[in-house]
Amino acid sequence: MKCWWLRGEGHVEFVDFTLIVAREYQLLDLIVVAFRWETFLRVILEAMASGKPAVATRRGEGEKIIVGDDSGILVPLQAPLALAEAIHSIWVREDKGAEMGRNGRNAAVENFSLDAYRTSISALMAEALNGARRIG
Repeated sequence: MKCWWLRGEGHVEFVDFTLIVAREYQLLDLIVVAFRWETFLRVILEAMASGKPAVATRRGEGEKIIVGDDSGILVPLQAPLALAEAIHSIWVREDKGAEMGRNGRNAAVENFSLDAYRTSISALMAEALNGARRIG
């Protein structure tokens, strides 16, 4: 996806939007996602793919994205103290945040990359074809 990026007066640069997002994630120490209504937390995947630890509320698919405390921390909905404690625990232990970032990147690549998607779709299609053969 291409978008324009204004660079000073009268200068417009056309860039790949994904490059802007990746560059912005590199400026972060961690990502905090405290949504109450969001179901699939794509921003968590983006942060993890960028090697950043995530703190998020237990909502929707967040529990399938952040598994255990290896790549981030999940907190209950509407629990601001738990959210603050999770943020603080990463903030005061940079080594913990760095390790979560590495683990998150590995998990994002292993479970949510294009290759992982192709593999799961291929398996699903093979299963559907085998089921159709058994019926017919």
